[in-house]
Amino acid sequence: MSRFESYINKDDIIKELIDECSEYLSMVKKGDGNFLYRGFKITPVLKKGILKKVPRRDRVPRHINKELHKHLGEYSKKLFGWNTRSEGVFCTSRYGARGYGNPYAVVPINGFKYIVGNNIDMYRIFVKSEKEMEIEGLKRASEIILRKNYKDKGLEKYLKDMSSYWECIVKCNSYYIIDEWKVKEIKEELL
Repeated sequence: MSRFESYINKDDIIKELIDECSEYLSMVKKGDGNFLYRGFKITPVLKKGILKKVPRRDRVPRHINKELHKHLGEYSKKLFGWNTRSEGVFCTSRYGARGYGNPYAVVPINGFKYIVGNNIDMYRIFVKSEKEMEIEGLKRASEIILRKNYKDKGLEKYLKDMSSYWECIVKCNSYYIIDEWKVKEIKEELL
């Protein structure tokens, strides 16, 4: 049992989140109190509605060509300084997360990086295009999408818009996922 799971009261949970995640919580506050969300097809086992996770560093694509995935990762490293495809935790608005499974709030610990893009779902673009375009054309298209639609600043603006689809990819050492009922219970005290 982890130290976090053994907490008995809500105050300890809130203190831990404020201490470890103050940078992100400050952005949430500026973003009208809205959190990033991630959909899970398999419901994670959460102790007291919260779980600390460590992101994968070797993410393998499920839906796009592996060569394109590798190219996107290399190109994003040139643009943003890190491989967003294999090192990132993919998040969106609460509305968007429902399309991927049960939505859980995502709270990265301090020192995180991110990129955010408006109304882009690269997975759907590439799955549709993969049959029609050769891989080199897809690589060029992906570079344009990354360069023109993704930025490494301005998350607060996206957090204010929870009714549309946008994508945020977060790089962090670890993050918390919080059940929706738990977010409602502790949100006021966190912010």
